[in-house]
Amino acid sequence: MFIRRIHLIGFLVVVFLAGVVSGTVYDSMANHSVEQKKRVRISDLAQQVDLSADQKQKLDVILEESRKRMVDINRSLRADVKKIWQETRQQIRAIMTPDQLGTFDKLLEDYDREKKERELQMHKNKP
Repeated sequence: MFIRRIHLIGFLVVVFLAGVVSGTVYDSMANHSVEQKKRVRISDLAQQVDLSADQKQKLDVILEESRKRMVDINRSLRADVKKIWQETRQQIRAIMTPDQLGTFDKLLEDYDREKKERELQMHKNKP
């Protein structure tokens, strides 16, 4: 019964973390597609509004500054999410026995390794 409880907790944590990773990967892929569509729409906008070369250059600067701000927000959010995950792991560890901790730590090591591998693969597949 005790071992089953450890496995259940570990399984739930891994499933939850896998869901987060899947959502992040999907969001990243969707954002890439959205970025391409935005570029086309902005190009269409520039043509439809008949922007001058100077206006197009100013538009590019505005959009680049906006993109930089969004990247900064994304980095900040990622840092916050990472902090929450670390706190969550510590809280989970605090309720476990030494035997459970060994299993839990092994599950987390496996999860972290797989996550790194997926991230590396994702970066290799980026255009």
